[in-house]
Order: sequence, then structure tokens, then C-alpha cells
Amino acid sequence: MKHSWQSGDQFARLYDIYQFGCHIDAKQGRTLLQSFKKLVTEQSVIIDIQQMQSNDFRDYCDILDDTEFDYRYIRDYKS
Repeated sequence: MKHSWQSGDQFARLYDIYQFGCHIDAKQGRTLLQSFKKLVTEQSVIIDIQQMQSNDFRDYCDILDDTEFDYRYIRDYKS
């Protein structure tokens, strides 16, 4: 995860912000999301941010605790 984040993987960065918002400070997490959204170029990351902004971190905390991998995070994945 750290390598992905350092390589510029926007989903890895988004995941870190979710972790922060869920486990440390939801209000500051929302502020981080607002700032991060201005830098994002991947449409799927923008959509995730918009969905989170219309809900709350609590909804996404449940998703983070789910151990089933979401294949939409793999670029160009086709089932």
C-alpha cells in the first residue's frame, strides 16, 4: 500500500484518507477529501469522493472492514 501511494496511485491515497476519517477524525478526513479531490484525475476516484461527500465516513468504514476485494479498483478490469 505504501509503495502504491508513493507511486501516485490515487486509490491508495483515497484509502488512506478513508482510514484516517474512519479511525482518527471524520471531520478532518472530510477536509482532506476536499483538498484531494482538487488533485484527482481518475474519474472513478472522483466518483468515490462525491459519493462519500453525500454520505458519511461511517458508511465507508463498513466497506473498509469488508474483506471481499472490489475488482473495480483494478484499472481496465473486465469480468
